[in-house]
Amino acid sequence: MRDKMTSKDRLNAVIRGELPDRVLVHDFSNLNSMVSMGYMMKDTRWDAKKSVKAALDFNKISKSDFVFPGLDIPALFMDLGVEVSTPDDNYGSVKSRYLATEEDVDSKSLYDPFDPKECPNFTKGFVDKIVELKRNMDPGLIASGFSWGVFTMAGELRGT
Repeated sequence: MRDKMTSKDRLNAVIRGELPDRVLVHDFSNLNSMVSMGYMMKDTRWDAKKSVKAALDFNKISKSDFVFPGLDIPALFMDLGVEVSTPDDNYGSVKSRYLATEEDVDSKSLYDPFDPKECPNFTKGFVDKIVELKRNMDPGLIASGFSWGVFTMAGELRGT
């Protein structure tokens, strides 16, 4: 164990089975960081610079080891043509189904989520924010990823 470990040092120590200088901290609520820094979700949903600024400013206050910009998960469903609500003060929510029946799975074409032409909402709501974060964050921090579980994703696509 060392004094004044960076977040990456801390995580690597834990992975190696060593004792870090303190417990890793991760405030996983990106909405919390946006609101704490004076923004509403509507302000950061499509604005990578505001989202990253809020996340980094909040990180300085919270001392979290992970930085998580304001990602609004339902953005990826918008690119599929699914109806999504986008409230000013909260995350979006999926309002319709992408897959109505089991047979619909075979009728849907595959797409490239990293092609901005095919997925403009995913690009603005996710990719641009991660790129902006990596460009502006302290190299000792950890950019947090995000992944819904398979059951959550299936429920959003087919309905719960």
